[in-house]
Amino acid sequence: MDSYSIGMIIGFLAALLIVFLIATRDRKKKQSPRYDERQESIRGYGYKYAYLTFGLLSILYIILSAGTEINISPQLVMTTVLLISGLVLAGYTIFHDSYWGTKQKKSAVSIICWIILLVVFLLQSIDKISHGQVISNGYVTFVGGLPIVIAGFFIVFFIMLIAKQFIDSKCRE
Repeated sequence: MDSYSIGMIIGFLAALLIVFLIATRDRKKKQSPRYDERQESIRGYGYKYAYLTFGLLSILYIILSAGTEINISPQLVMTTVLLISGLVLAGYTIFHDSYWGTKQKKSAVSIICWIILLVVFLLQSIDKISHGQVISNGYVTFVGGLPIVIAGFFIVFFIMLIAKQFIDSKCRE
């Protein structure tokens, strides 16, 4: 096993440990998010739209890959489809005021963690691009393309959060 794979496994396990620790800390403090009926309904629609997005993009990929040769790793395409579906869910719930629970504060810790993840994936993307690991023999690889896709996910997510903050600040005025 090469050092990159070992690093990815260790990083993944460390991230799981951090998520577990944060989840158990919040559970002890009884700070799990609470959603009212309106928010639950909106979240349900968000899940429905995300599921439909996943299905439609998967069907589109199947149709396109059957007729032509796609020079992108299938794993990367399906991961991208999954992340786009997640963005549909996040965007729908953010812009309909049901992303955060009724008594849940927009925690600085979670925002800082998201920013750290964004910076890490941007640095990985730059490293993969500079070492020419994204495209191999005219084929976009999973290992080289994944950090770029995830960094794009975080960038779009932050743009949605900033846009919602801007909209809310204009509505208050």
